[in-house]
Amino acid sequence: MNMGDDGGMGMGDDSGSADSCPYGATMYGQHGNDDDCKYWVAWTSDPICEGSGGVQFTVAVWSNVDGSPVTGIPNGIVVEAFIPASLDASCDDVSHHESPGSASSPYLTEVEAGSGIYKGPVVFDAAGEWTVRFHIHEECADVLPTSPHGHAAFHVTVP
Repeated sequence: MNMGDDGGMGMGDDSGSADSCPYGATMYGQHGNDDDCKYWVAWTSDPICEGSGGVQFTVAVWSNVDGSPVTGIPNGIVVEAFIPASLDASCDDVSHHESPGSASSPYLTEVEAGSGIYKGPVVFDAAGEWTVRFHIHEECADVLPTSPHGHAAFHVTVP
């Protein structure tokens, strides 16, 4: 685990104003810090493809304070998947097309107690450039800097 380096993957486009965005920039690659730098988030998946069954995602979350796995998130991690309205924005928080799975089954559930590993399907029903945003501790308000609430979004290409 490398919690401070994006591995040269690029951490998103800085062409827009991050101050006007409720989320951090969408990242390229498969790992990076959440928008408040509280967590290091890494994901893997089955081969990315379009289909109603969904693509199995595995997401690991570690604390940036001590490197421990983040466990005990009620209901797991909330997943938001959509084709953004604009790919050149610093923060793609406006959906052009939302995954049908986001509303019906938005949670990745914890599969191994104490591990900080969460798994679940993400449905991609169209080819294109998608954003997959993981909401960590969505049950908590994101008002105070000490809140465990965080977000990590990644660009995903669906062929």
